[in-house]
Amino acid sequence: MIIPPSYQLTKNLVSLLGKLDTNRAVIDSLSLPPTVEENIRQASLLGSSLFSARIEGNRLTEADVSSFRDLSSKEKQKVEVANLMRAISYLLKKYLGNKPIKTEDILHWHVLAMKNILAGEYLGRFRKGQE
Repeated sequence: MIIPPSYQLTKNLVSLLGKLDTNRAVIDSLSLPPTVEENIRQASLLGSSLFSARIEGNRLTEADVSSFRDLSSKEKQKVEVANLMRAISYLLKKYLGNKPIKTEDILHWHVLAMKNILAGEYLGRFRKGQE
């Protein structure tokens, strides 16, 4: 892939860009009810958490966790997804905008993501060995 891509500005491309800009303006002007926005955010958060957990070998699907509300579940895979959802929610609430992220912040997210999965002495610490 060539970066930046090579292209020619044609009438068709200008027309498509105009339509895209118009559609974006319409979408930007829409106001979602707070409950709808929260539902979309929760679905996105769940999907991100499941995908992140899948990287580590977790095979849960959205159907597996759609009804689980007990975040203290002892099943490792459910705990993993619940922890990731908690960590991402915390990150979105506290770090929206241009707030600088510090080392302590990253270690705190690690505690949130790995609670009840790793032994306490490994929480909120950088690895010292090869994994």
